[in-house]
Amino acid sequence: LLEAIQNQDGSGSGSGGMSAEQMMEQLQNISGNQQQLNQQIQDMINDLQGERLLQGQMERLDQMARQQNDIRRQLQQLQQGGGMGSGDQLMSDLQRISEEMEDAINDLRGGVIDRTLISRQQNILSRMLQAERALNEREEDEERRGRQPDAINPRLSPTELTLEALREQIRRGLQENRGTRFSDEYQRLIQRYFELLERADEG
Repeated sequence: LLEAIQNQDGSGSGSGGMSAEQMMEQLQNISGNQQQLNQQIQDMINDLQGERLLQGQMERLDQMARQQNDIRRQLQQLQQGGGMGSGDQLMSDLQRISEEMEDAINDLRGGVIDRTLISRQQNILSRMLQAERALNEREEDEERRGRQPDAINPRLSPTELTLEALREQIRRGLQENRGTRFSDEYQRLIQRYFELLERADEG
């Protein structure tokens, strides 16, 4: 009853973050960008075949470092917009991915392209795909919880209950419990609730 009355002022709060579906879409985009960057790095290493880096190749590595930094920034924006708490496992996973990206950026800027870099890049992508699976499972759980009331309500709801009949049932309950459970303030709240319902019904 209290929630129903408080919500009449239209000041309901927002969700506090993007939906699981929106997060999934963004995470998939980020993973796609990461996969493309990984392939570019692999192609460059294959072309070098152990030779020293030339000036143009160093510039190319610097450009790749900027690409990795852009992907990291996208991931951080996802963390901030996802409405996840500090204890959220998915938040922790995304934070570890971000830290690995920072190490990769430093390697690329320093011209360090070896098996360690390749392994790190593959690990970043693998973690991101794992995060996608975890987010997908979370979304499925939310959908299942959202469907539960539909399965329960038909058993709990009466076949037909008018506003006046509901008022009479609660009034009898108040009389039966007078002086034991319900305070005057609580009864006034109930009366206020019915007044709001009647105005909505008349409208």
